[in-house]
Amino acid sequence: MSTTFRQGEAVKSVLDAIIPIGIAAIGGAFAVFGGYDDSPGGTLLGILLVLGAMAFGARRAWRTH
Repeated sequence: MSTTFRQGEAVKSVLDAIIPIGIAAIGGAFAVFGGYDDSPGGTLLGILLVLGAMAFGARRAWRTH
C-alpha cells in the first residue's frame, strides 16, 4: 500500500489550524490592551475577534469530519 503525499493538502491542513489561533491571539491582545487603555471599543473588538476565530475553527472542524 502506497501513501501519496500531497503538499497542497498538508499546507491547507496546517493553515486551517494556524489561522484561527492567530486571529484569537490578536483578539486577545486587543481585549487586554483595550482594558489597559479603558476603551470599551477595543475590548469589544477583541472579544468579537476571539469569538469569530472560535466559530471559524469550529466550522472548519465540522466540515472536515
